[in-house]
Amino acid sequence: MKITRYSAVLPFLVFSCCPQFLFGDTAAKIKADIEKHALWQDKPFACYSVPAISNQKRLPNRIPSDAQLADEVRVVGAQGEFVPVSFMVFPMNDIGQAQLEISELRKEDAAIPSENVDARIVKCWYQGGTAWHSYFADPDRRTLIPELLLHDETLINVDHEKEENYLRVDYPEGSEYLWISYPGAIKGEINVFNHAVEPVADAATLQPFELVQHEGKQFWLTIEIPQTAAPGCYSGTVAISTSGQELGTIRLSLAVLPFPSPEPKTYYDLEEDFFTLLYNHSQIKIHLELLGEDIAAAERKVLSELHNMREHNVTSLLLHRAGLKGPYDLFARQFELMQQAGMRTDPIFGFLTVYNWELLYRYLVQGDSIPPAKWQQFEKATDAQIALVRKILNHENIYGVGWDEPGRSVLEAQYKLFRLLHDKGIKIYSTGKDTHFNYSGFNEDIVNYPGHPFKAEAARKWHAMGTKIFSYAGPHTGPENPDFIRRKHGLQLYKADYDGSGNYRYYGYRHNPWNDFENDNYRICFVYPTRDGIVDTLHWEGFREAIDDIRYATKLQQVANQAIAAGGAERRYAGKKALQYLATLNENTTDLNAARLEMIHHILKIQKLL
Repeated sequence: MKITRYSAVLPFLVFSCCPQFLFGDTAAKIKADIEKHALWQDKPFACYSVPAISNQKRLPNRIPSDAQLADEVRVVGAQGEFVPVSFMVFPMNDIGQAQLEISELRKEDAAIPSENVDARIVKCWYQGGTAWHSYFADPDRRTLIPELLLHDETLINVDHEKEENYLRVDYPEGSEYLWISYPGAIKGEINVFNHAVEPVADAATLQPFELVQHEGKQFWLTIEIPQTAAPGCYSGTVAISTSGQELGTIRLSLAVLPFPSPEPKTYYDLEEDFFTLLYNHSQIKIHLELLGEDIAAAERKVLSELHNMREHNVTSLLLHRAGLKGPYDLFARQFELMQQAGMRTDPIFGFLTVYNWELLYRYLVQGDSIPPAKWQQFEKATDAQIALVRKILNHENIYGVGWDEPGRSVLEAQYKLFRLLHDKGIKIYSTGKDTHFNYSGFNEDIVNYPGHPFKAEAARKWHAMGTKIFSYAGPHTGPENPDFIRRKHGLQLYKADYDGSGNYRYYGYRHNPWNDFENDNYRICFVYPTRDGIVDTLHWEGFREAIDDIRYATKLQQVANQAIAAGGAERRYAGKKALQYLATLNENTTDLNAARLEMIHHILKIQKLL
């Protein structure tokens, strides 16, 4: 469907660059840094290394306080890990279109191909006044923030004078830029934007980009370290050129660690998995509704999204009831795609629900007796779903889902439904809070707590009954600050003895998932969907690093326990010092980049002793 109303049709590739920012002290600082460090002299731009995950907004008109003038960027990672590295380029004059060329990364006897280095541009655009800090909406104000990670920066056009965003749609008859920052008050006048059908897509690799005087540009590199990569120090180059002429080169250094990081386990028990569950719409049935029953296209889209989630450390899906209605082969294919993407299908979350409005509200909440025929119908449907999982996956490890955020009346009304599922060997997953412990703690197997702060006392009381505790809305997935997301979804949960993250949600679904101004109350998403894939964001990368922090902490505990068990004072002391460091680490205030390096230090030291 071609959208024309409020589409703000623009000539293709008319790209609205940032207005000419007056550098002032910034230009003077660049000049002073060049003279001090004897770098980038006689070059048309200066390069600054910046931490990839940071709480600072990296905007075009300023040098971040944590930036360092450098001709080299460095990163360290484990075998099989996706590691981010970033730098900013500040042009001294108008350069025009330029390209980035990345070499392979080499050490004496090994190499990592350049195809394993994905380069993107961090795109700044306008969001509501609470952007970077909250998922609650503030549609009355607009602020420029860095968020999108694009291969083609012209996919989004930004009008800085009007503070508006436009999305490029490549129709066969010509490309248009569609207005995607209209307020929720007029959304009824806007046609629904079907992201699964509309020809919107980012490029597969980094495209030529504009370097404009006095406009800093942040580049983001993600290096996929092969599982089989030999440990050691690799080096390569990132060259910036225009019209075939090289303008400057940045050295890229990667230290590959002599171990892979394990799947995350809980802090309180290394035998217990730390789950990464995400609310989502990446299900075949839902995409068929968007694509008009084109099952091949639906499967391609779902598989692309599942791969993206798995590469960002998401291992489990909360499967929607609506998404699982349909014939048997859709169930089987959904699970096949999950397995193909490397996701877990044991256990299954959400395949069974007690979202039976009639049973809950007409009968149970009102205190009326359920007619036998209605109850038999519910039990028959439950048996059929259990049989499907048993036939497809050869297990019955299912967590049925209770009513979302139930009040006490609904909470108690679910007792009979929960008991039926428990009698059939099914466990219960429910959003909940402290009051659930008193009224229904005995019949919930996973409780998903909202908000923060996270308290180990909450986890301990649920664990005493054998119940696991997850977290959501602490915060939801809206804030763009990657350091904030990393902290809240990683070591804070881990150190509070939580069993997982069960957050809401991957991306918006209906109407226009590209417009964060459409909802006057919330702005919740990790990524933005295109017809054939996903546009990643800074906070999505922050989530990956959050779980990687837990994976490193898991590795630290594993090797520390091995050292203690091996005996000998030196090994025992090294193991206990590592555990002491983890116990005293302040997950609320510590520099997480420094904490990662400290964990690596302990792991490497212990490995030499084993």
